[in-house]
Amino acid sequence: MILAALIGLGLLSGAAVWSLVDDDDDSPDGREEADEPEVSDAPDILDEPEEPEIPKEPETPEEPDLGASVIENEDGSVTVELGEDETGSLVALKLASEYYVGSGSGHGTANSFSLTLYLVPEGVEFPDSRDGLPEDGSGSRFYTIDDLEEIYDMQELASWDLGQEGHNPEPWADGVGPVSMWDSRAEAVDIVTDAPISIFELEEEGDFIGAIAVSDDLDYLDDETVRVHSFDWSSDNVTDVPVGGTFVGTAADDVILVNAAQVGEITIDAGEGDDTITVGAAQNVSGGVDALGALQEDGADVIQLNLTAYQAPESPSEFQENAGVIDFQDVDDSLTIVVPDRSDGPVFLIRVEEDQEDAGNVYRSTTYFVVQGPAGSEDDVSADDLEDWYENSAVNPHGLRVMSVLDLGEATGILDAGGSVTWAQNTLNDAPDITFTAALAGEVTIAA
Repeated sequence: MILAALIGLGLLSGAAVWSLVDDDDDSPDGREEADEPEVSDAPDILDEPEEPEIPKEPETPEEPDLGASVIENEDGSVTVELGEDETGSLVALKLASEYYVGSGSGHGTANSFSLTLYLVPEGVEFPDSRDGLPEDGSGSRFYTIDDLEEIYDMQELASWDLGQEGHNPEPWADGVGPVSMWDSRAEAVDIVTDAPISIFELEEEGDFIGAIAVSDDLDYLDDETVRVHSFDWSSDNVTDVPVGGTFVGTAADDVILVNAAQVGEITIDAGEGDDTITVGAAQNVSGGVDALGALQEDGADVIQLNLTAYQAPESPSEFQENAGVIDFQDVDDSLTIVVPDRSDGPVFLIRVEEDQEDAGNVYRSTTYFVVQGPAGSEDDVSADDLEDWYENSAVNPHGLRVMSVLDLGEATGILDAGGSVTWAQNTLNDAPDITFTAALAGEVTIAA
């Protein structure tokens, strides 16, 4: 009985054990299986190793703002700007280069003129005389302009041609005509800059610099004088006449030349003889009438008036400023007016013919006004506009300017009952010999 009870208890215990096993393990062999890892829908993410930090390259320093720039402006001037870091300075060299023209006994001299602007390093001082140049290998100071640029480390920024001046007596020496003269010197460009400019005037003789001097002006044209070139069949001369003065010719057949670029007013009195006179708009040409108003027999003069590019009057009241007067009463004289290109300003002509009668007295006069306007005004200025402007010059919507006045003389007399005039004085040129080298943009005749 006891044995049976033990066996029964063992069976019950075994059953309990198996029951526990069945609850935790469904493996058929009864062995315990390892837990499988849970599977996620997302892929495994592995921590990527951090990339090593790349050292930054050092910043490139900004290039210093050196040198200079030259900017051309619409009005013809130039603006020069130095770099913010530039420590150099500006030097302008005016250069007159002498050369020979003609040949044999008839050779003459001439000069060409130029202006060059340089940038020179800080501390460099250009000499104010030829003695300040260093001695060359021979103990002398023979240098070309190229040598100076190298010695003083000069960087050329800009250069301008300022014309030529000279004479050639070869035609006269050969007996075929008067001496040939020319003067095309031009005004220097206006340079606008905040930097100071040191100006030097150099003379070049042959290939070498012959003289150096300090200057206070970029121009070769002098504002206080007007240069007159003249030849009287025995000698050629250059005379600088003070502004407001008079140049008097000889009794011979003079050749007289004034550069049209010179704006100073002087009077040319060529005197007797068959004279050849070339002037600009600012010069007066007298002759033909004496102090008493009588016409003189002083030869047949050939006059040439050279007009330059238009410049606007500073105010309506200055529309006739710097306009020269040409006495043109002598019917034996001839006048050629050189008209510039239309792009430099069209040219107009106003004829004013005055004819008055008062209590039997008659007065007549004729005056021509050579007028210039800005480029393009030829399409806007009519004959009526010219007349309106003459009547009221204070109203000047087109910017017209009188360049030269031609005085063709006057006549005074007495009108008799039959309508005939007895002239007491008559210097009126009724048949003026005037030629324009190009077509006028407009003209009008006004009876005053």
